[in-house]
Amino acid sequence: MFNKKHIKAIAALSLSAMLLAGCQENAAPINIVSPAAAGERQISSTEPASSSNVTESRTAEPTATVNVKCTLPDNAPAQAALLKTTPLWFEDGLPEQLLLNGIDHILYERRVDENFPDKEMPVYLCPDDKLLLMCYNGNGGGDISFRFHDDHMYGTLRNIFDVYDVAREIFTDKTLNGFTPEDAISRAAKLLEQLGITNLGTPEVWAIKADKANEVLGREEWQNKDGTPTEWKQWTEDDEVYYLTFPVEFNGIPIAFTGSMSGGCTQHGYDSEYGTDGTYIQVTVTKDSIVEVHGYPLPSADAETIGTADINVSAQQALDILTEHHSAADFPSALNVNECSLVYVMIDRDFDKGEFILRPMWRFEMSFESEYSDYSVRMTEYVDAETGKGYFEY
Repeated sequence: MFNKKHIKAIAALSLSAMLLAGCQENAAPINIVSPAAAGERQISSTEPASSSNVTESRTAEPTATVNVKCTLPDNAPAQAALLKTTPLWFEDGLPEQLLLNGIDHILYERRVDENFPDKEMPVYLCPDDKLLLMCYNGNGGGDISFRFHDDHMYGTLRNIFDVYDVAREIFTDKTLNGFTPEDAISRAAKLLEQLGITNLGTPEVWAIKADKANEVLGREEWQNKDGTPTEWKQWTEDDEVYYLTFPVEFNGIPIAFTGSMSGGCTQHGYDSEYGTDGTYIQVTVTKDSIVEVHGYPLPSADAETIGTADINVSAQQALDILTEHHSAADFPSALNVNECSLVYVMIDRDFDKGEFILRPMWRFEMSFESEYSDYSVRMTEYVDAETGKGYFEY
């Protein structure tokens, strides 16, 4: 359903408010000295963090600086359930009934995944010059994409959100004239419940006002490649929307990754054929309708508890493991830890059965400056909250 470029754009969406557990973005930076440099004993990256399972730290001299720019969570539970679930399969015909009611549309094709031949992904398009795209149950289930609007307005805005992350500096409004964020959330949550998506947390809310949207779309960097201005459709107050991002979670713990994890993964890239970082559902709500629903990948709300994991590793200990790892390598730039939260990560998958196994891990969202890019490079790394095992990009 999506190519890699498209999924990378999706994964780049900032999820700070919904995944953050006590992280304060404006906290004073703290320079963390690696335990390896201080000669301290440190939790092994492969054994559970307990008094009987520690090893001597590495002897490498630190070469990278890790700057902590958030407050680390200190309220983790003592245990977290180990869960098994499956991708969410939308009931055939239900998304059309709920999302395409009253919208002129045509069935473009039905695609069959060779791994799930009994499931089809219907693709609907608009027959006129307005943009409509809806499809679901692609990539082995667990995703939906619905977008309906004129002149790609909201799609353009989505790409700006996802790829360039200008939301924080521009879209600071939280309320629109004519309807409240509470109304938008209620309408979105009702629709998602009807679709069978119920394991959701508190959404992040962006109020997209017309003047701010026009300001962003009028920036020089959005011009055509030949330097001529791009003729974006100008927004009016009638076009204003709430852009909602709901975290998908179990037991109050958000799911940060649903793809086979055998190494590190970045916020902009793949760790495997099946995975990206971040599991969420996005809904764009106007005064009169819902014009966009997007989620990838989505697990079923029906989860089976198959055991428990002791949270042996605190956020601070996980940070020490991460710092020690990077201090032993010649990293080209200082690393900034911008967010830290306890999340569920899929560490195993039986693809033939479509089963996910979820484990609790500490998620670190980081950034560093690169000589090859005008933008800060962002990456996400993990430390298992029970064993202390790290999953690092570098």
